[in-house]
Amino acid sequence: MGRPSQYFGNFKTRLWPERSFSILRRDQDGNAIWPAPKSQIEKAKDFLRECAAARKRTLIVPDKDADGLAAGAIIRKTLILLGLHPKLISCYTMTKNSLLHYADSRANMEAYNPSYIIVLDQGSWKSEPVIDSPHRAAKLINAPRRTADYDVPRAWQVLIKASSPIDLVKNKFLKEARTKVIHEMKRADRLVPLFSADKKIAVIRIKSKAQIHALIAERQARQLSSRELQVVMVANEGYARGVVNYSCRVPTCARGRDPPVDIPEILSRAADGADDDTLRERLGPRFAVGHKNASGGMIPQTAFEDFLQAIGASSDKKPSPSPRKSG
Repeated sequence: MGRPSQYFGNFKTRLWPERSFSILRRDQDGNAIWPAPKSQIEKAKDFLRECAAARKRTLIVPDKDADGLAAGAIIRKTLILLGLHPKLISCYTMTKNSLLHYADSRANMEAYNPSYIIVLDQGSWKSEPVIDSPHRAAKLINAPRRTADYDVPRAWQVLIKASSPIDLVKNKFLKEARTKVIHEMKRADRLVPLFSADKKIAVIRIKSKAQIHALIAERQARQLSSRELQVVMVANEGYARGVVNYSCRVPTCARGRDPPVDIPEILSRAADGADDDTLRERLGPRFAVGHKNASGGMIPQTAFEDFLQAIGASSDKKPSPSPRKSG
């Protein structure tokens, strides 16, 4: 039969001859850091107060052993004392031979439709959130503004009427908008990039009424790779008449280089090197702006063609238009 832990002054040890004493960590003021740093304990307290004050569904997910179950019971009593109604508190204990981040556990937890989840004694895992409905909800709310219909007002109405992320995930209008965006992205993914003469800039020309150029740029930045490549530019020539909306990203292969890649600087330098002294001005004030790793803007169509010519990435092949809707 195992013996319990005992405490001796500044030391904690189990009464086993092979175990050595271990010194507790201390902060800069000499206080013992146990059971966790004080700042983390205060954050946990604030979270529990917020949870109780919100008066929303709360899910407690304890481990199956005595430590986990006891921790869950303590948290439940604490929330009730703070004013949260017991009917709003649920407990999920995982099925036999399952782990917290398994698909079945995620699905079971999401079925409770919780606004707050408190995970106890489950260890540390490098993984996605235990439920992903809030992340899916964010993608769905973003979808209407990316479609050709651009029905942002309706997205607003859906959002203010929702009581939880689950309501957004199940919304028919948002799901249809997301489907349209995915369809446009799949079509654009089949296009072949053009490269500047120095191979530093990859240009992908698309023609879509959907605002997908940033999404395509992010995806292509992960896929395209070479020693010379520094900028991935996706130019959408169908989003607005007479102009080209573009998004640029630093490809994964170029991240961490010394000196670091600076997209606005590279674009500006490319335009300034053109034989046409007026090109930089004609590209307009929304060219070569934004962050070092992510830049976007809008360029007049004729100036964009001249920019491609200047960097050696011009082509007679124009991007194909979006397929027309049937019916």
